[in-house]
Amino acid sequence: MLQFLIKYKLYFLGILVGLIAGYVYYAQVGCLTGSCAITSNPWASTAYGGIFGYFIADFAGKRKKPVFENEELDTKSPTDINI
Repeated sequence: MLQFLIKYKLYFLGILVGLIAGYVYYAQVGCLTGSCAITSNPWASTAYGGIFGYFIADFAGKRKKPVFENEELDTKSPTDINI
């Protein structure tokens, strides 16, 4: 179980930060009339924050990997090209 938590720590951290941010958004911004589907309910706002946090962590965890084992990553940007 501990290996699982260590392996996916970035995702758990992203979800936790997203949950906190979702609840803070509900508490600070919210919806005064109650007609807003997400921000009027603390559970929905917190859940959407957690999902958003997961997606951010997933995007941050992706790295470009070489196609072949001996191939190095191309680190040149388009501005480095001499014409």
